[in-house]
Amino acid sequence: MGIGLSVYVEVTASGIGPEWGAVTIREDGSVLVRCGTTSFGQGHETTLAQIAAEQLGVPIEQIQVLHSDTDAVERGHGTVGSRSMQHGGSAVHEAAIGVRDKARELAAHLLEASPQDIVFRAGTVGVAGVPGRALDWAALARLDDEE
Repeated sequence: MGIGLSVYVEVTASGIGPEWGAVTIREDGSVLVRCGTTSFGQGHETTLAQIAAEQLGVPIEQIQVLHSDTDAVERGHGTVGSRSMQHGGSAVHEAAIGVRDKARELAAHLLEASPQDIVFRAGTVGVAGVPGRALDWAALARLDDEE
């Protein structure tokens, strides 16, 4: 009888530089997440979609994650050294923030509101406290293409 204790320390994400990630809003309002990491069953598709969904206020069902496709992914280091979410997740997070910031500015202009008053919820970009003043991502994507 007794108590056992085991401790394991591992250095992760060292030696391999930053990862590439991109987030794009399609004309139908769905989101395409591209990342240079490669999933071998670790669940990257779910985790990367969750990261984008959190930043954009889009349902996870509207997000497609694409990785390992050299026609669609600019560059990547694959999966090695337990770095996928530290580097790949961070790259997607930063890309989603960039999309959110651009959407905030565009929506503020179109809805005649202050950028600080723009919120992201339930697949829309709108004015805080005024549910009727909102654009869905599809409308915002189409308007962005026109400008």
